[in-house]
Amino acid sequence: MSLKTICVLPFNTLSIGSTGDQRLCCNAIDGGLPNTGKVSQRTTTDWFDTPELNSVRSRMLAGEKIPECSRCWSLEDIGSNSYRNINNDFRFKDRFAKILAGDTSTVLEKLELDLGNKCNLACRMCHPGSSKLLAEELLAINPNDSSARWYAGMDTWIKDSKLFDVIREQGSTLKSIYLIGGEPLVIQEQEELLDLLIELGYAKNIELEYNSNITTLGSKWYDKWNQFKSVFHKQAKEVLNSLTAIEETLHQTIGLS
Repeated sequence: MSLKTICVLPFNTLSIGSTGDQRLCCNAIDGGLPNTGKVSQRTTTDWFDTPELNSVRSRMLAGEKIPECSRCWSLEDIGSNSYRNINNDFRFKDRFAKILAGDTSTVLEKLELDLGNKCNLACRMCHPGSSKLLAEELLAINPNDSSARWYAGMDTWIKDSKLFDVIREQGSTLKSIYLIGGEPLVIQEQEELLDLLIELGYAKNIELEYNSNITTLGSKWYDKWNQFKSVFHKQAKEVLNSLTAIEETLHQTIGLS
């Protein structure tokens, strides 16, 4: 067993892409599991037990630097911290230590969920895979754009999957959930996910992390988020820090402080 080739994520993380394809992680080359298929086609909830994922674990444990993880290997080769390092050494160091000690069982501790391309914006620098509105605009410009037509017809994969059943059965050990879209806060299934975690009593143990445009923040979300262990929202933090600085300057200018 090699410290240098093992990553904790195949042992504790379920990562699903925007089209419902299961991935090795959000950083893996082409998802890392090209033959595992869409979770919407699964009739069972044992998403950890797939031939391809089992093969990845075995190869890592045997000391192989699997090519699917080349982004991490490249960073580590130049002395930088990789996604593998961050998860092994910080986020899930206890699970990593157990793997090194011989406990290679799978335990669901993290979800990485790309919820689809529903978004309230159509930013020019974005991709139609992340904004259905942008896809619709591109299709209006060029009705023969087959790629734009496909993205315009996308819907969230959660509706047709057993994700919520997986969470009911295995979610008691969850520690972290990463949500991206589209815009997660305008996707109904994101709210249903939060409500389910709160109802099951799992929320208090879970750190939420969002990739969001933060244009739809409001008290509804704050009330729900207060029931989770923590919420990390980099964009919101940056904006709120800026607004706080502006408010303090304004108060000083008009003599309120």
